[in-house]
Amino acid sequence: MPIKKRKSKSEKNQGARLLREWRKGNELTLDGLAEKLGTNKFMLSRYETGVHKPGTRRAILIKELCGVSVESWYL
Repeated sequence: MPIKKRKSKSEKNQGARLLREWRKGNELTLDGLAEKLGTNKFMLSRYETGVHKPGTRRAILIKELCGVSVESWYL
C-alpha cells in the first residue's frame, strides 16, 4: 500500500492565498468581497488565512466570481 505524502502548508493554503491575491489585485476590501459572497469579513478572512474552508456552495460562488481555483482547499 503506497504511503500518502503529506501536503506542505503552502500546498494546503494555495486556494486561500489565491483568493487573497485576487481580492487585493482587484482592489476589493474584505467587506466588499464578503458582501458579494453573502458572508461577513470575519469568515472571508478565515478563508483567506486557511483557517476555514468554504462550503460547497460558497466555493462555487468564489470560483464563479473570482476565477479562483478552490479545489486545492479540498485535495
